[in-house]
Amino acid sequence: MAAVSSTHLTRRDATLGLAMAAAAGCAADQGAANKSALARRNANRSASAVLAALPADYFETTPAPYPQFAVAAKEPKLGFGFDSIDAVIRRYVLDLGPSDRVAPEPPAPRTGSRIQKGHTSDYRLEGSRIPFALFADEDVKVWSDARRSLEALGNQRMLSEYGWLDQMAFWLNLHNVALIEQLAMRYPVRFPYDLSVDGERLYDAKIVQVHGERLSLRDIRIEIVYRHWREPASVYGFFHGVVGGPAMRFGAFTAAGLSEQLESAGREFVNSLRGLRVGNDVLRVSKVYAEAAPLFPEFDPDLRRHLEAYADDHAAELLATGRPFRISQYDPKIADFSGGDVSTPSSPLAAATAINGGGGAAGAAFANALAGLAQQSASAELSRLPPHAAEFVRDYQLKLRRRNLRLRREKRRPSVTIKDLPSEPEQ
Repeated sequence: MAAVSSTHLTRRDATLGLAMAAAAGCAADQGAANKSALARRNANRSASAVLAALPADYFETTPAPYPQFAVAAKEPKLGFGFDSIDAVIRRYVLDLGPSDRVAPEPPAPRTGSRIQKGHTSDYRLEGSRIPFALFADEDVKVWSDARRSLEALGNQRMLSEYGWLDQMAFWLNLHNVALIEQLAMRYPVRFPYDLSVDGERLYDAKIVQVHGERLSLRDIRIEIVYRHWREPASVYGFFHGVVGGPAMRFGAFTAAGLSEQLESAGREFVNSLRGLRVGNDVLRVSKVYAEAAPLFPEFDPDLRRHLEAYADDHAAELLATGRPFRISQYDPKIADFSGGDVSTPSSPLAAATAINGGGGAAGAAFANALAGLAQQSASAELSRLPPHAAEFVRDYQLKLRRRNLRLRREKRRPSVTIKDLPSEPEQ
């Protein structure tokens, strides 16, 4: 038998080793992809369970569990002050601006892998984000203190003594602040709908207390605000903590500005891909409308009229096609920078320290960091974020630059004004 050289053996073994490593890598990628797909399916099932469609006559056929929170007379009485809550929200929330209604390019996979990390849906540059991965312990405490201050505010007097707009603003703010507190306490989280608090789903757990009544987030949405106000625009005031839902408003809701605030939030959502898009022979709408179905008793025609009131030209054209609705729009991933995936050689605390110049993240430094991201001035800090989170920030900055360029072009566009000259007076 011919002798086989050691060089040939080495090369053959090396080739075999590379092939086996490649196969193992593909298998690992496939396994990770399968796990990720399973997690998304489970999260979507959880979202569907939480946002399950209620019957149109739900409020007429089920007793009100919290009659003490029914809306009293609409005339203004006492008013709430939400200045401190407003300051907290503005410190931590990044508003991504209006949707371009164009699906962004998917994020690049990791080097040597097919796995995409972070936010990957068509909605990843819409709505708002909260950088939970950068929170230090004192940041979580800020949100806990904000929730306690709202509870104390609501417990000072009977809510019926306040104006009806003040009452709705109170419930919207309490819901959103309490939700963000829970997510901050439990981060990293990928799919908020899968979270459990004291054995209950996050949205069903009794996490706030007002006038001795323990309430869940779902209680506030459905059994208090939807039931007692019957106002479809209130849908847009509730942050669900996920990419696919209405955006977290950049600031607190107030009685004086509530109508305009909900109007603005509704326009942003309806005219985004999250709210409405075409799919085959149907119009795909968000799952948030399923939970709010009692606000649209004749669901299809009532929802169509509602959406038309907020729609811009493109969304109006879609609605004018008369295609039936299908409730299917939703991205259940957490509304942060990284999709709840903070695995990186640089820890979240190190990233927070880098962005804020040392020390804790709480305070004005955090707001300055977010402002820096919006102004494309944080290139050095991006290197300390997880790569997929840094890529998200760069994509957001690119979106801002494109929008600013478009606005400048529109300003420079020449316009012609036609004026009627006064005619000669009759003799």
